[in-house]
Amino acid sequence: MPILRFLLIPLCLLLATSSLAVEDTYADYAGRPVVEIHFDGNEDVEDDVLCNELEFGEGNLLEPGHLAKAREDLLDLGKFDTAEVLVSENAEGIVVTFVLVEKWHVMRVWGFGKPPRSPYACKARFDAQSLAEMENTTIEAIHFEGNNTTRDIILREELLFQVGDLFTVENMIRSRQSIQNLHLFKMVWAKAEQGEHGVIVTFTVTEKWYILPIPTVSRNTDGDVSYGGDITWDNVFGLNQTATLEVEQQNQADGETEQSIDLGYRVPKIPGTVYGIGGGIKRKRTLTESEDEFGNVVGEYYDYIDSFDLAASRWLGRIEPSQGWIGIAGILWNRNYQVAASGSPLLEDDYRVVNFSTAVAFVAVNDHEFYRSGQEYGVDIGFGRASLGSTDNYTNFGVFWRLYQPIHVPVWSNINMQLRGGYNMGQEGVFELGGSGSMRGILDDSSPIGDVFALLNLNWLIPIPRYPAFRWNIFTDVGNAWERGEVNLAELSYTVGVGVRWKIRSLVNTSLRVDIGYNPDTGEYKAYVGTSNMF
Repeated sequence: MPILRFLLIPLCLLLATSSLAVEDTYADYAGRPVVEIHFDGNEDVEDDVLCNELEFGEGNLLEPGHLAKAREDLLDLGKFDTAEVLVSENAEGIVVTFVLVEKWHVMRVWGFGKPPRSPYACKARFDAQSLAEMENTTIEAIHFEGNNTTRDIILREELLFQVGDLFTVENMIRSRQSIQNLHLFKMVWAKAEQGEHGVIVTFTVTEKWYILPIPTVSRNTDGDVSYGGDITWDNVFGLNQTATLEVEQQNQADGETEQSIDLGYRVPKIPGTVYGIGGGIKRKRTLTESEDEFGNVVGEYYDYIDSFDLAASRWLGRIEPSQGWIGIAGILWNRNYQVAASGSPLLEDDYRVVNFSTAVAFVAVNDHEFYRSGQEYGVDIGFGRASLGSTDNYTNFGVFWRLYQPIHVPVWSNINMQLRGGYNMGQEGVFELGGSGSMRGILDDSSPIGDVFALLNLNWLIPIPRYPAFRWNIFTDVGNAWERGEVNLAELSYTVGVGVRWKIRSLVNTSLRVDIGYNPDTGEYKAYVGTSNMF
C-alpha cells in the first residue's frame, strides 16, 4: 500500500498541474479577443463538432481557465489520445490552435476526408466583449444578418427587448434561443457592441432550405403498390408559415384502387398578434367491389372520404415569446359516402362527423443543434352532436405529457418520453394502437382497439460516434385499449425495438428515422420509415 500511495500521489499531482500549466503558459493572453480558432490532426472528427465543445468562440475575450477547460472537454470526448494548445497573436487578437492526435479506432475507414467546416462553426454565439459594461445600458439598435428569406418582423417577434429598452445579457441569451426555437435556422449567433448612443445588438442566422419535395414509391409483401409524393413549403414568403400538399395513388393486389389528395396551411403566429390559425382539406377515393349476402360480386362503387378542418390558437400566458400556455379551438367536418361505379352495388348510408374541439397546453421545449430539451403537456375535449350535423352523439377526452431530457453520458444523448391517454363516450372502437405513431411492432391484425386507451413511448437517443447528427434509438412502447368499463392497467402490452435517426440540419423539422419494432407476445416485428420525429 505505501508503494501504491507513493506512485499515485505524483500521478495525481501531474494530472492536477497539467491544466494549470496550460494557463500559466498563456496567462498573458487573458482578456485579449480570440480572432481565430483552428484544429489540427482531427482527420475524422468534424470541426463543427469540436467547436460545440468550447465555452468560447471567435469574437469572445479569452478568460482565465478557458484553454485548460477546452483541452479537458476535447479529451473527454474519448476521440483523442492527446490534445495540445498553441496560442499566437496577430494585429487583431489571438489565434488558438488545438493540436490533436486521434485514437486509432476513430480514424475513418473510408478515405473521403472530413466535410468542410461551416463558416460560423466557431463563431461566438454570444459576444462577451465588454458585456458587463453594457449591462443596463439603453439599446440603440437591433440588427439581423443572414436572414435572406425570413423577414425581420418574424425575428423581432421572438425578442424579449426592443430599441429603447435596457440591455441585459440574460435577455439576449433567451432571445437567441427563442429565435432558434423557430426551427428555421441551422444556428443563431448573438452579439452586443457599444454604439454611439447605446448598445447595438446583432443576431446572425444561418437559414435552412424551406422547400422539400419527397417522391414516394412502395410495394408491400401483399403486392400492393403505391406511388405519389408530398411537398412541404416551410417559411412561406419568409413569414414562418407552412404549406403542404400530398398526393398518393395505390393499386392493391385484390383489384381495389385508391387515390388521395391532402392540402394544408398553417400560421403558428400571425405577426403582431398572439393568434395563430391553420386548416386543411382532404379527399380520399377508393374503388371497391360490392358483394351480396352470398358473396357474389354485384358491382363496384367509389367510397369517398372528404374532410375539412380549421383551428385557431391564442397564447394565454407566455414565459417566452413562443412558449407558455396556449389555447386552441377547432372544427373538423368529415363525410364518408359511396357512389355507384358499375353494376348494382349495395351502398351504405352516409356517415358524417362534425367535431368541435378545444384544448389547453403548456409548451416549453427548446430546440438545440442535435436534440431538444424541455416539456409540454395539455388536455383536449372534442364532441359531436346529431343536432349539429354529426351522425353520432359522442364526446372525446384526451391528455398528453412529453418530456425531452438531455443526459450527458454519452454527450448529446436524450431521453424522450411521451404519455398519452384517451376516453370516448358515444362511439365504439375509436382508438387503435399499432403503427409508427403509437406502438411500433404491432401488426394491423393484432392492434388493440377500444374506447379507452393508455400509452407510453420511451426513446433513448444515443449519438453515433463522430456523427452527432446520426443517433441510435433504443425504444419501448407500452399501452393498451379497452372497452368502457373494462379498463385494467395490469393488462398492458409492450413492444421493444431499435432504430436510427438522422437530423438533417439543413431542412426544417426533418429527421429521417428508421425503427424496427418487436412484439414479444406474438414474435412479430415490423419496420417503419419516416421523415419526422415520432413526437
